Amino acid sequence: ILCFGQDKYSSKDKTAIRSYEKASYFLDLNRFSEAKVELNYAVKQDDEFIEAYLLLADAYRVTFDLVNAKLTYRKAFAINPDFAPERYFYLAECEIKTGDYQEAISHLNSYLSKAKPQEKRLSLTNKYLKDCDFALLALKNPVSFKPENLG
Repeated sequence: ILCFGQDKYSSKDKTAIRSYEKASYFLDLNRFSEAKVELNYAVKQDDEFIEAYLLLADAYRVTFDLVNAKLTYRKAFAINPDFAPERYFYLAECEIKTGDYQEAISHLNSYLSKAKPQEKRLSLTNKYLKDCDFALLALKNPVSFKPENLG
């Protein structure tokens, strides 16, 4: 019996897929730098390979390379904004940690509207939204602060 199913990945490039799968293996072993090399190679082979961009962004995020994580998540969402809506949460976290509060609000709202978060994540998302609102307000209204050494 011959069965035809849905393709496993968005890419058809065998070299890109092989690099992606190799990177997944490296990530299982917490070998992040090797995984990032393979994932960068995969997206170089196929610049529409959304799964590779998302996994690369995740690898950057967990190794605290937040600037590259943001850029890579944004590349993935430029390919298909509805592919993995739960990743909007991680993009927003990176944006909050790097002071991009307005972008974080936008991506948290995308997450809420597209991902259908569970209760625990929903409350954290709402907290992040309030934090961003506060941060934007605080940046617009700075308070003079002059610490003095008392010792």
